[in-house]
Amino acid sequence: MASLSYQGFVVAARERLIFRPATLALVEVPEDRAADSAHALRAKLRLHDAVAVLYATHVAVLLVDAAPSVARERLADMVMRLGPGDPPRFHVGIASSTSAGSAGFDELLQRATDAAATARDRGVLVAVAGEPAPARAGAGGASPSRGGTVVIADDDPDVVRLVDAQLRAAGYTTVLASDGQQALAAVEEHRPRLVIVDMMMPRVTGLDVLASLRHLPDRPRVIVLSARGREQDITRAFALGADDYMTKPFSPQELLARMDRLLRPAPASGAAP
Repeated sequence: MASLSYQGFVVAARERLIFRPATLALVEVPEDRAADSAHALRAKLRLHDAVAVLYATHVAVLLVDAAPSVARERLADMVMRLGPGDPPRFHVGIASSTSAGSAGFDELLQRATDAAATARDRGVLVAVAGEPAPARAGAGGASPSRGGTVVIADDDPDVVRLVDAQLRAAGYTTVLASDGQQALAAVEEHRPRLVIVDMMMPRVTGLDVLASLRHLPDRPRVIVLSARGREQDITRAFALGADDYMTKPFSPQELLARMDRLLRPAPASGAAP
């Protein structure tokens, strides 16, 4: 079977999971490597396995009748061939159904997404859902700026799923919203440190959210995450109080780095630079 569209992959995966156990892997790849990574992985898979580009930085792989331990070894070997490195440049999250019909596609995808985020956060190649988190590669821990609540507001469920998994693996508590009205309600209820908001959402837009938040005495920091990259859109967002602006497709790693910068504690007065 050739590489599938993501929609075709979902249909094939759901059908296979009804009748056979399988392992679903989410492979996080460098930007602009998704298509060639999917092609290279497809060349190493069996005919009844499947692969598809999920997002600009993620490839989904389904291994049918593969135990987690076997899938882990096979995927680690294949991904290492894509781009070895120390720390690794690719990260894999694995989730398995133990028998036919024991887990649905959506459940496996969520577990694999969480595991991939764990692998990325720990700086390791592979993490398996349900197993203890692997130790972080190298010395040192998480950024001292990380932690607290972040509201993620976007009407694209794939973007929300990706950002949610990355942030929770990095130590944040997340609150999800699918439109601007939900985002404003979440801000009022949870008092987050930061809001990630899409520009174009139903009911209340990201610009409306910015306009409402700018008047709060304890306004959270705001990162706009949008497919709109025109200069006038970016300028207007900053004029309404945005702290940063990223265009889609985006790198989750870069998003975390920008969050770290915004949330880093200010140096003590009189401290040496």
